[in-house]
Amino acid sequence: MRRRPLVSVCVPAFDGARTLRRCLESARRQTFRDLELVVVDDASADATPDVIADAARRETRLRAFRNAGRLGMAANWNRCAALARGTWLKFVFQDDLLDPDCLERMLAAAGPRDALVVARRRLRFESGVGAAVKAEYRADAREHDLRRRFPGPSRVSAARVARLMVHRPTDNCVGEPSAVLIRRDALRRFGGFDPALAMLCDWELCARVAVNAGLRRVDAPLATFRVHGGSVSAAHRRRDRYRAEVLDGLLIREALACSPAYAPVRRAARRWRPPVDLRAALATAVSEARRLARRYPGGRAAWAELLARRPRLAAAARRPAPSLPLSAGLRRAALDLLAAANH
Repeated sequence: MRRRPLVSVCVPAFDGARTLRRCLESARRQTFRDLELVVVDDASADATPDVIADAARRETRLRAFRNAGRLGMAANWNRCAALARGTWLKFVFQDDLLDPDCLERMLAAAGPRDALVVARRRLRFESGVGAAVKAEYRADAREHDLRRRFPGPSRVSAARVARLMVHRPTDNCVGEPSAVLIRRDALRRFGGFDPALAMLCDWELCARVAVNAGLRRVDAPLATFRVHGGSVSAAHRRRDRYRAEVLDGLLIREALACSPAYAPVRRAARRWRPPVDLRAALATAVSEARRLARRYPGGRAAWAELLARRPRLAAAARRPAPSLPLSAGLRRAALDLLAAANH
């Protein structure tokens, strides 16, 4: 039996022939050598399988898989993790690049208690990306910078992350998975990516791990995130804005209020002065999501589909909307959804 590597570099792929070769090269050329590459093609219709096969002929550490049918983004990420054998998982997406010393520096920063290590990343804008989109990405990166949210030591405690989640549950201050290193055991303990989320499944998993185990910050850009019109995130924004901009936030608030994995956030909410009622915040978010469904193309159908799958939310939707005035926590929940609607 082959010895288990310390790191599994997981590359979920779908119709990525144009960029995948460079992505795989950046993973192959890591200065840290004790790794495997786990590449899972999600039933691509382009030349992605040919790119993977060519890379496998030149790299013995590469293990290639192809799904018989399309699983979708988060489900394919979970399949990558299930096939991985390393102690650590390093996701890198087909559009993105790792610096040669990315793994070496992230592993050097990881302490024995760390389950999640987060580096900074660069934004690389491809031709055709407009000035408004560039400005939006840059402003978002400044606003949700991990150093801004957690100044001070590089080790961020679980309690600090839990406090952040009380009022900023949808603010992704970690960035994309290409800048994250996570222990494979953390997915066994806290669960994998949630396929119900359209855009925030990567942030939600990191938050779920971090509110229980904390995180380690590496204050150096060690990955490059490419922004272009054909990216998965851009496709979601065009095709399914209501799910991405409204329902993701609602589902995260449901998890905060009810999931055992988010018990630390509920404890943190009770310690606020005044205390924050996360179930009441969820009720407000349900009311706002129901109202906003009328403003998005396809919103009413997506809302009805969600209620059919989530009995708890369906029950909350049947109750009268919470009366005003709102507490600070509830007001934040409503304003977040309104901001998303006007995005």
